[in-house]
Amino acid sequence: MRYIAIEEAFFIAELAERQPMPALPLAFKPECAKQILPRLTDFTEYRLPEMDDAGIDIQVLSLTVPGLQVDIEPGLARDNACFANNYLAQVISEHPDRFRGFAALPLQDPGPRPLSWSAR
Repeated sequence: MRYIAIEEAFFIAELAERQPMPALPLAFKPECAKQILPRLTDFTEYRLPEMDDAGIDIQVLSLTVPGLQVDIEPGLARDNACFANNYLAQVISEHPDRFRGFAALPLQDPGPRPLSWSAR
């Protein structure tokens, strides 16, 4: 039997720097941030060994707060969605047998758009 963990949080520091408000993970108390931030931004040093220890075969990754909902401007939301999805596609391509992902969607601009990335 394979075990799949759904909606496992990850954080992209570069994305937070592009957004109009401070990211919540960056506002943690220092002692919490020391434990949490490395695990939210990491995919190999912590995450894979912890998955193995817990018997998790696959994680479905999901962008954590603040996500794209803080991007008021539709164009910024589209650009940041593309940035986040390309980042996630790269992570998945490096470990295709261990990770899948939920795409970040720019709901500020819901019109049809061609996909600019692919996680194959």
